[in-house]
Amino acid sequence: SDSGDGLYAFSHHLVQEVVYERTLHPRRVGSHRKLAAAILTLRPNDTAGLAYHFERAGDGVRAREYHLRAAEQSEAVYAYEEAVEHYRAALAGWPAEDRAGRAKAYHRLGDCLHLVGQTQAGLEILTRALEEVEKEGDAAACSTLEREIAWVTWEAGDGAAALEHAKRAYELVKD
Repeated sequence: SDSGDGLYAFSHHLVQEVVYERTLHPRRVGSHRKLAAAILTLRPNDTAGLAYHFERAGDGVRAREYHLRAAEQSEAVYAYEEAVEHYRAALAGWPAEDRAGRAKAYHRLGDCLHLVGQTQAGLEILTRALEEVEKEGDAAACSTLEREIAWVTWEAGDGAAALEHAKRAYELVKD
């Protein structure tokens, strides 16, 4: 309904969703671009809003950038479940050639999953991060990840596997 000042309010969220879905795709994309530009000007720290609108506008590079920023902001206030969602969204369209960036995002995602009690999922993601840094040949980063995997594995109750990861962490940096 028109509020008299040219703004519209929807009586129910389903009405809003139907209107949105019936709007032609190019118009929706254009609207999201305009909204992202407005948010950049008016609320540049609204990283979650910017990530959402850049994603809907089809700007994957900027969406990834703002999902990462939103994840970091979420971590800073201990909102790890929100951080998990933002890291997953950022990783969804990560460029294949950026192994180091993907490894860092996997590492942060794995940490957040562990912190929200999804230990096994966290270990799987930390292992992906390790695989990425191994391909890059970064011994220090491999050691850091092996040490972290050792810790999480220990907390999960697998002392033997934790010891193996700790030994690998040591071997990577002993020289």
